[in-house]
Amino acid sequence: LWKQEENVLEEGMISGFHLPPHRTMRVMIPPLQTVTGADETVLTIELIQKKDAPLTKAGHLLGFDQIVLAANADAVTQELSLTESVALSLISCTETETEYCFAAEHFTCRVSKRTGTVVSFIKDGTEYLKQPMVFDIYRAPTDNDFGAKLNEKNRAWADPGLTLVSLDHTLSDGVAVVTARYDLRRVTGRLEIEYRIDNAGEILIRQTLHAAADKGEPDLLRFGMRMRMPAAYDRIDYYGRGPWENYADRKDGALVGRYRQTVDEQFYPYIRPQETGTKSDVRRWRQHDIAGRGVEITASEPFSASALHYAQEALDEGLTKQQGHSQEIEPDDAVWLCIDKAQYGLGCVDSWGQLPLRKYRMPYGNYEFEFKIRPL
Repeated sequence: LWKQEENVLEEGMISGFHLPPHRTMRVMIPPLQTVTGADETVLTIELIQKKDAPLTKAGHLLGFDQIVLAANADAVTQELSLTESVALSLISCTETETEYCFAAEHFTCRVSKRTGTVVSFIKDGTEYLKQPMVFDIYRAPTDNDFGAKLNEKNRAWADPGLTLVSLDHTLSDGVAVVTARYDLRRVTGRLEIEYRIDNAGEILIRQTLHAAADKGEPDLLRFGMRMRMPAAYDRIDYYGRGPWENYADRKDGALVGRYRQTVDEQFYPYIRPQETGTKSDVRRWRQHDIAGRGVEITASEPFSASALHYAQEALDEGLTKQQGHSQEIEPDDAVWLCIDKAQYGLGCVDSWGQLPLRKYRMPYGNYEFEFKIRPL
């Protein structure tokens, strides 16, 4: 199956070959339709049971794989930018004792002087935030995290002690630029978050962790940002791996494609509450209401995302297992949207101490993540 997102370019079947167990063979695929432009294309190959067998029937899916191709490298990685819309009024900035307010014809964006965070984002009279957008580098511990004691060793990242040390803003070429700089009081290093806001209401966010000299700081469990949105934004339309949850070291069984889901479908009720619902290798994520109003998230490279009716604090049992049950957790009347550059692997080698493979960990160091929020 040769696809460009949902658009099937070509499909076919290769049959008539015999492959004994534990053997390999080379199969030639007929020439595929030439694709022009920068759009990503995906070749999906499925191995289907041809005849009934004792354990499987004809038509049973035995295995699959995908090959992601692009006419040029920019289809998966891209440079994000903002441009002033000449059809709209110029962006302006006003301020009060507590906030900067950036506004144009159809939107307003307010930034707190105390925290340096975006506290309100309104487009055409619709508020997208119930709480400020915040930096996020922790997750509700999984069973494997408890087994490896990451809930203790990595606990500092749950609250690294962000302290705002400076907040600057400028207006340049029709774009407002806000830069917040923080010290991390409970760990070492500095954090810088830059917001670039144009007059169409698009926000380009770049967050950078500047690591200090290594003092044995624990691994990060994620690197991104989260926001609490009104409960009405309970629809998801994304292009990435799915349809079920998948993580850096548990994603090969999730195919790249376009998926439309609801927030209610994201939470998996593990016996004990924990991290759940993340989708990886996301190229585009849309969080919207039944009328299609909401936000679209894109990034400079594939990212991870999740949307739940639960805050991660509600799924975090702390330093010791409380023997809680997922069904006992009350859902929030909101949508918690997490956007991550990456998240720590799950491990799953065992559940009593084994860490994920090294390539799926996130050692303390310098990190940068750039993504764009576009109102729909």
